Amino acid sequence: MIKTVLFDFDGTLVDTYKLYVESFSRTLQNFFHKRLSLKEIAKLRPRAELEFFLNIVGEEKFPEYIELFYKYYEDLHTEFFEGVYSGCKSVIDEIKNLGIQTGIITGKSRKAYEITLSNTDLGVFPVSLTNSEVEKLKPDPTGLLTASRQLNISPEECIYIGDSPVDFEAALNAGMMFGGVLWSKNDLEKKFFLSKIKPSAKVILFNKPEDILNWIYSVR
Repeated sequence: MIKTVLFDFDGTLVDTYKLYVESFSRTLQNFFHKRLSLKEIAKLRPRAELEFFLNIVGEEKFPEYIELFYKYYEDLHTEFFEGVYSGCKSVIDEIKNLGIQTGIITGKSRKAYEITLSNTDLGVFPVSLTNSEVEKLKPDPTGLLTASRQLNISPEECIYIGDSPVDFEAALNAGMMFGGVLWSKNDLEKKFFLSKIKPSAKVILFNKPEDILNWIYSVR
């Protein structure tokens, strides 16, 4: 029986894609002496911003650039943040009403997480772990296992819901079920994502947030 639903954040509950691209581009403008295009940023393979900037600018310049990133991320939030995905808020509320615990495990930094969370109506989660608290990024299961321990729930009683192959790998590495998010993807992104997911009894795919509730009702 599932007693806890853990969520990834970006690309799962909130759409921060344009916000990140614009913030990365403006932050790195001085470093590269030009504004990077979307294609150029993609080639840098950005993931978690702490690791991303450390790898790009180096340890000496990291404090300067991460603070500049935070400034842009906050200043540009109103213009480029595209909000909570439709249906996620009501689904999370209903999950809580059912007495099921919830939590967030994300690769973003604590500061960026708090900036975005404060601009949503998602409320506070009993557990939220970011790259600021958990140094090892997914697919390492440390964040997921730490969350389950803090909630006093065994991994087998948890499902981790996310939108990327590393979320899938992290869930399986933690001994949890995985819920694959499809609602934030276009057809090409879905095809790539599905090519990386190995079907099993521990993998559930969700086309829309409401499917999570339907699945929970079916297994209770």
